[in-house]
Amino acid sequence: MRFRTILCAVIVTCAAVTNPALAQPSQAEIEASKKIAAEAANKAFDAFKDGKYDVAIAGFQQADKAFHASKFVLYIARSQAKLGKLGAAKATYETLVKEQLATYAPPEFFAAQADAKKELVDLLPRIPTLTIQAKPGVTSVTLDGQPTALGQPISLDPGEHTVAALGPNNASISRKVTLQERDAKTETLEPPAVTPPVATATVTAAPTATQTTSASPSTTAAPTATPAGAGSFLSNMPTVTKVTYGVGAAGLIVGAVFGGLTLSTKGDYDALKTSGNAADINAAASQGKTFAIVTDVGFLAAIAGAAAGTIVWIVSPSPSGAPSSPNGTKTGRSVLVTPRANGLSIGGTF
Repeated sequence: MRFRTILCAVIVTCAAVTNPALAQPSQAEIEASKKIAAEAANKAFDAFKDGKYDVAIAGFQQADKAFHASKFVLYIARSQAKLGKLGAAKATYETLVKEQLATYAPPEFFAAQADAKKELVDLLPRIPTLTIQAKPGVTSVTLDGQPTALGQPISLDPGEHTVAALGPNNASISRKVTLQERDAKTETLEPPAVTPPVATATVTAAPTATQTTSASPSTTAAPTATPAGAGSFLSNMPTVTKVTYGVGAAGLIVGAVFGGLTLSTKGDYDALKTSGNAADINAAASQGKTFAIVTDVGFLAAIAGAAAGTIVWIVSPSPSGAPSSPNGTKTGRSVLVTPRANGLSIGGTF
């Protein structure tokens, strides 16, 4: 559809009823306005067909401003309805329906007005409404940020709307309401629930009686002796001593184990001497010697580890936290090594 024919009819009609006493636009100005309106209307109609309703509204408004035609206004209303702007479409339809057309107006104007009346009737039931009610204590009710009436249906466009108000002590109240076409909803605002204050009890403890005992000047409390435990004993021991003692302990275990194996092998050797062959006897003898050597090495390592650790401990300086004698001096260390038939006996004061 093109609108040039409509514009020509409008121009001819207006020219026919022109009052010569009034200043009229020149023919060149009329032609220029006609061209602007026709181009804008044709582009707007193409946009309307392509579903670009925002572009169509802007184009038809430009055309109608250049040269008014009822058909332009009709398509503005149709585009608004397509966009879901039902309230704006209703207002545009009503403007067109109420327009007083001259008897000499082109037939296209009357046809557009008749279409607007029918489409307005179809549009009205589609417009959703929202009724807002407020319980006592709710004040300053707004709808989408604007003051609104209470208790009566309000026509709105489909979509989300915000209802807000104030409750007691200026407590904020806010609701989101989503409307679809043909909805008729009611939103009731109530004051926020007031949480009662939690009762708290304050307990004051009674003052505690304090008894002070004064010792006589002649009485001196004896110091309490705190025995040194294993933890303090080991903590005062140098690291090197701990290592060498560990080596000695390992040697002692090895010596004890292989000593037992040596004795067991000797028993096997004595039994084979009476009833075994020469090869078994020699094997038992060789194994016994090996076990005996390992036993000696283990015991020697134990003695060496104990002796070395003890010497290092003796010559190392006493730690600052070492125990003191009753007279206030730090205790020293003494070692006593006593030879015995089966080894050495190590003792002393540490």
